[in-house]
Amino acid sequence: MKPIHKLFVVIAVVALGFACVGYFAVYRSREALQKSIGESSVALAQETLDKIDRNIYSRIEEMQAYARTLALSKQIVSSNEEFEEIENVQDYINQIDKEWTSAAKVTITPFMQELIRNELSAELREKVDFYVQKYNYRVFGEVFITNKYGANVAQTGKTTDYYQADEEWWQNAKKYGLYVADIQYDSSADIYSTDIAIRIDDERGNFLGVIKGVLNIKEVIKILKELEEAKKRKAYEQEPYATLHFKLLTKQGRVIYSTKKFEFLQDVSDMLLSHFIAEEEHPAYFIAKGDKPGEEEELFAHAHSEGYGDFKGLEWVLVVEYETGEIFAPVAELRNDIATASFAAAMLVIVIMFIVCKDYFRESHKTQ
Repeated sequence: MKPIHKLFVVIAVVALGFACVGYFAVYRSREALQKSIGESSVALAQETLDKIDRNIYSRIEEMQAYARTLALSKQIVSSNEEFEEIENVQDYINQIDKEWTSAAKVTITPFMQELIRNELSAELREKVDFYVQKYNYRVFGEVFITNKYGANVAQTGKTTDYYQADEEWWQNAKKYGLYVADIQYDSSADIYSTDIAIRIDDERGNFLGVIKGVLNIKEVIKILKELEEAKKRKAYEQEPYATLHFKLLTKQGRVIYSTKKFEFLQDVSDMLLSHFIAEEEHPAYFIAKGDKPGEEEELFAHAHSEGYGDFKGLEWVLVVEYETGEIFAPVAELRNDIATASFAAAMLVIVIMFIVCKDYFRESHKTQ
């Protein structure tokens, strides 16, 4: 091989090596950035869910503490004693429940009025009003208490029915001591809520009844809005990602809250939950097409609620989203810089090759 040919090969190998190193640098930079943002977003999602779980648990603790004081309530004890004297207590309850549910929604019968206005009901309303004054919204949409037969003893307002022992929440509270329901619409409280039911026992552990609190979902949304505002302030100060979004889902994939436009309890399980199951390499974060029509690729990170204390959690999912076009902008800039440098290097190689070839052929011509 002639010296000039060897020079061409060396220059070509150097140029190719430069391009390969540049491509590898871009690839590794993108991978490292994706990992960094993905892992930090998963940590943020988990931290936020922990805060939500602790908030719900604090309300559970408040109700559990109050349930202990109810063991001394003469009203619950006397209600149980009165029902024990009834010959066919279930027929009696069914008859009242039928009259209760057949009344119009706005109608308050004298029997309902008696329950709503008794001393224990007034105490419940006082506790509910305390939170209204403190937070300017109803933390508990309603609270009511049943005796051991499942019949209402005290309540903050009219409930949809009188008999509760046929309800899942009542049966689970009696059996396990605590029951927390997933989010749903409560028609009597007229709010979306998470229901908390606590078993009431006397000092000997004998079952007296159940207390149920309808916890307003605003408690959860308030935490997410605070996070959203904190991120906006941080964006103003440090200019991170403007396309950062949050989405809180039930375990079935229904939207509780989103920083994007959404319908409450909209089902997005096909678009998101399927990815959480399918992705194996990085199950906590991944890149996929946006979950709304017309959206480009996004980086999704997610975490699942794990509960706190004796509250096992509701398996909610918090999703953190970024547009990849924004988060990988530094990588794209690096790629463009490398492309520019590669082009300049290629031009320089061509010029050098041209000069060398010109001198080489001139010398060859002289020797001939």
